[in-house]
Order: sequence, then C-alpha cells, then structure tokens
Amino acid sequence: MEYRKEIDGLRAIAVIVVMLFHAGFNFISGGFLGVDIFFVISGYLITSFIFINKANNSFSLLGFYERRARRLLPALFLVLLFCIPFAVMLMQPDDLQNFGQSLVSTTLMSNNILLFITSGYWDLASEFKPLLHTWSLGVEEQYYIFFPLLIMIIWRFSNIQTMYVLLIITIISFLFSLQIHTRYPEADFYLLPSRLWQLGSGGILALLLLESKSYFENIEPNHKEIISMLGFFLILIPIFFFSKSEDFIYLNRFLVVFGTLIIIGFSNPNNFVGKLLSIKIMVFIGLMSYSLYLWHQPLYAFLRISSLSEPTYLMYILMFVLSFFISFFSWKLEKIFRNQNQVSTKKFSIVIISAAIVSILSGLVFNQTYGFYRSYSELESNYSLQIQPNTNNPDTSFLISASKGLSNDYNYSLKNTKKVMVVGDSFSGDFINMMKVNDALNGIDLIKPKYNCFNFNDIDHKAKSVMLKSDFIVVAYRLLDLKSQLSCLEDKIEYLMDQKKKFVIIGTKDFGYNINAPLRQKLYSFRAEPSSKIIDFNVYLKNIVPTENFIDTLSLLGDKNGRVPLFTLENKLISYDRAHLTYNGAKFVGQKLFQHQSLKFLTSKN
Repeated sequence: MEYRKEIDGLRAIAVIVVMLFHAGFNFISGGFLGVDIFFVISGYLITSFIFINKANNSFSLLGFYERRARRLLPALFLVLLFCIPFAVMLMQPDDLQNFGQSLVSTTLMSNNILLFITSGYWDLASEFKPLLHTWSLGVEEQYYIFFPLLIMIIWRFSNIQTMYVLLIITIISFLFSLQIHTRYPEADFYLLPSRLWQLGSGGILALLLLESKSYFENIEPNHKEIISMLGFFLILIPIFFFSKSEDFIYLNRFLVVFGTLIIIGFSNPNNFVGKLLSIKIMVFIGLMSYSLYLWHQPLYAFLRISSLSEPTYLMYILMFVLSFFISFFSWKLEKIFRNQNQVSTKKFSIVIISAAIVSILSGLVFNQTYGFYRSYSELESNYSLQIQPNTNNPDTSFLISASKGLSNDYNYSLKNTKKVMVVGDSFSGDFINMMKVNDALNGIDLIKPKYNCFNFNDIDHKAKSVMLKSDFIVVAYRLLDLKSQLSCLEDKIEYLMDQKKKFVIIGTKDFGYNINAPLRQKLYSFRAEPSSKIIDFNVYLKNIVPTENFIDTLSLLGDKNGRVPLFTLENKLISYDRAHLTYNGAKFVGQKLFQHQSLKFLTSKN
C-alpha cells in the first residue's frame, strides 16, 4: 500500500485541533470535529488495506486483527496503567468509581457505549474524565471487528458491487444519524451506527480510487489544486467558526467529512494542500497522532482534578507540550510492538492480556467500592449508613430515591392536604429530597409528573392538566441552553401565569469548579465560585418571572462575593458532583431554602 505523507499531515491537523479544543481554547470552537477527520481517514485506510491484500490473495482475517491490535493496544494500555495510581491519589469517590467503569469499558472496547448510557443528567464533569476521549477508539475498534467480517461474507463480490453495498450502509447510517441527532444527541455522537457513515464514506472513496485510479490521475493539476483547496477550507471553516445553532450543528460535521474526502481524493505532493500537509513537522506530528490523542486528555484531566480552580492557559500549554514529550516515547513503544521480529505474537499476547487483567480488576475494585466511598467521613450520613456496602452508591442512590413512594398516575390521593407538584430535571429530585430530610412532607400530597424541558423524551403532556388541580407548583432545573429547551420552559411558565397558579422557580445551584481537591485535602472552610454558565442561567430564570416567584439559591448559599460552601458546619460534603446534593447537603440547603416566604408552608407546624 502506497504511503501518503499528506494523510499523516491531515492526521496532524485533526489531533492538534482536538487537543486545543479539550484545553478550552475558544478560538477553536469546533475542534472536536477533528475526530470526524480521523473516522474518514480510518475508513479509507482500512478499506484500502483490505482490498489491496484481497487483490493479492494475501488477506488474512486473523492477521488483520493482530495488526490492528499491535497498532492500538500497547499505547492504550500504557495510558490506562499510567492513569490508575494518579486516579487513586487524586480522585474523590464518585469520579473514581466512574473512572473504574471507564477502565473496564475501554479495555472491552466499549467506552462509547458507557458514555452513551451515563450521559445526560449524570454527565456533569466530562472534563474530569481521564478516559473520556477513548469513546472514539471504541467506535473504531467496533468497526474494525465487524467491517472485515462483512467483507468476508461478500468476498466474491467485485469491488464495484462491494462499493454499492458500502454505499447503501453509509446512506442508511447517514439518514439514521440525521434522524436522531436532535432528539437523541448522545446516541448520535457516541454510537457506531450513527458514525458508520463517516467511516463508510472513507471506505467508498478507497474503492473508488482503486477502481478509477487512472481517471483520478488524469484530472488536470489545476483542477486538483482548486478542488483540494476547497476541501481544506471546508475542514477549517467549521473547526474555527463552529455554529452551535441547532440548525447548523449537523452541517458542520458534514462539511468536515466532505472536506476530508476531497483532500484524500485530490491532494498530492505536487499541489499546495499536498505540499502543506507533507511538511516534515506535520508528517512527524501525524505519525505520533495516535499517541498524542491518547495522552492529552489524561494530562488535562489530572491537571483539573488537582486544581482548586480552573487552570490557566499557561498550565494547559505546559500540558500540551508535555503531551508531545510523552507521546514521542509512546510512539517509539508503538513501533516496537508493531514489529513481529522484535515482539513475537506470544510475547505480545502475554503483555496485552496481563495489562487487560490489571485494568479490568482495578476498574472492578473502584466500581464495587464506589471509589473507596466508606473511607470518607465527609460522606457518611444517616442514609449512607443504611446502604449496604457493594449494593448501591449512596449518593446516586439517594438522588434516584427521590421519586420512590410518589404516585405514578398523576392523581392526588390524600384528603385535607396541600397538593404540590414538582417538575423539572434531576434538580427536581434534589428538591424532593430536601423536603424528605427536612420533614417538609407533613400535610403535603406530592406528585412529580413527567414534564422535563431538558429531555423531550421525558415529557408527558397530560402533566399540564394536572397542574390545574395543584395548589402549588415547584419548578427546578440545573441548566437549559438550547432554544427549544428554553422555549419549553417559557411556555410552561406562561401557562402557569395564565392559569393564575401559585408556583415558584427554584434558582439553579452549583458548587464550583472541582470537588476532588477540596475533599482530598480536607479544606472544610473552602468556598467555591459557581460556574459563569450557571450564574447566567440563574439570572435568566430570575428575569422570566416576578420576584415573588423566584428563589435565588445561589444568593441564599453564597457569601458577599458569591462564593458557596462545599461542606456543612459538621464538615460533611454538600454535593458529590458539583451539582446534586448528598443527604447532608439536602438537609443543609433545604434548611436555608424552606426559610423563604414562598416555601414556609412546607415546614409550618400549623
């Protein structure tokens, strides 16, 4: 297979923009699209490799899998083993448990599936996940398993016939992704079926170039120059001018994929784009791109985990440079393991299986002990003591327990009580827990219907009619930032006001940048500055309703500088994930909240 320097140059662009994006540099707002470039390149190279070897009658399925394993696994397991001791030293229980789950799922080539399952409400701290980025590796590894099997099934097909099969699969994947990207964004982002069109498009291009090689070679150089320049701009525009508008999010991805295909198809060492991508430093970075991709996120994550506030750009630049230094040696290790003369199949298997066992066992320990939860007195509560070890994580179990015992049929059933409805996202669960632990349910008939503007799959429109039967409605959200979500909330508020219902919006809450460092260092008097994004949403909530219908939680908790405590007066942690409340946190915040005039009836003894 002919080596093309410009493809390594393209890899260099992809990895650099991803690294800068993950470091939080605002000028690269679409840097995460670098992963889309990687998918197209992978589809192109893997398909080219398989069909060139097929033409030579030298393709072996087992040989293919071993080649992929030698390429991907040594550096991956080096990163996993590096992360384990730092995670134990620096992470608080909730993050350590999540890391343990990622260790297992990454080893089993399925971290993309784990992230899909745990995304949404629970996924509040992705920047603190050292293995977050391995979701894309999961997608590629799953593709590497299934794509060669498909080719074996249709082995007797000609290249053109195979291209038609791949075209059908690619179109189905594209339409599927287009259909779900708004309604199920996590599935669209993380899962193979909705990413297959990007890998497949690279595969189609590979077959097209193999079958029409002379046609592409005979295209006028000036035409190739113009077309490849077009492809280059199609990549750069979405990366630097990414639009968060719901109408353009998918267009950004399509432009990057199309631009990558154009560059692979039309750039060469004789035109501007080909020469630019073939510069020695670009090729060198491209050759190290896999190691760079693996190392940058753990370095960034552990920097954040060990910091009390957002690291400075200088610190991120230092980590960026350190990534290159470490990746150079990691790349050298890659090259050793890829050489069968240096590392036999037997030795390779022993090393990889041993590393996998260590990773899986470590991950299981972190998960089953909930990040050594029981060793923290700051987390001990009346609730956690009731939860048996190795049964449930007390904090997540506490939040989930909020809805237990509540009516599911939307009917108020208790007589001579105030009928209270609580609606919203997971923060509505926090409010219910505050009621429970502060004895605010006496004389209250409470229901929590499905009316969640954060997730349109969690809305039952029958809930609107139940509002008319309610004496009081509580609305609680952490954050809504899409236009459709905000419109949903505004419609809800307008309806309540039109019906002259008594209601209150509970202002959002946030416990700063990082829980890990204050908890591990036992900084009980530390006060954190809430996220600017959360503060902005809080102001928005305050402005859409009259003063008497809004309770400013951040003001109730904050000092004169707006900083909020992380621990109660008894040195108990208030929030385990910077957002949701522990049992002790629910008691602490609830005591302040229920002193507000609008909510005094909940704890009144009359």
